[in-house]
Amino acid sequence: MNKKFLGIFVFMLAAVMLATPVMADPTKGQKVPIELWWTMTGTDVETRVTGGVVHRIGLVYWDVVLELH
Repeated sequence: MNKKFLGIFVFMLAAVMLATPVMADPTKGQKVPIELWWTMTGTDVETRVTGGVVHRIGLVYWDVVLELH
């Protein structure tokens, strides 16, 4: 009895989880167009020595622009 109830419960839970995104309201044309672009502005390499172990850390710097229209 308990295994049967658990099986039905798991099946129903999976069905609800899969159906939830489908039940979302449509946007009705209210989407906002965006533009995204990025430019690399620089790089840097740091070297650290900890207990005889050398760590090299590579850093990359970016300018990121997100424009909403």
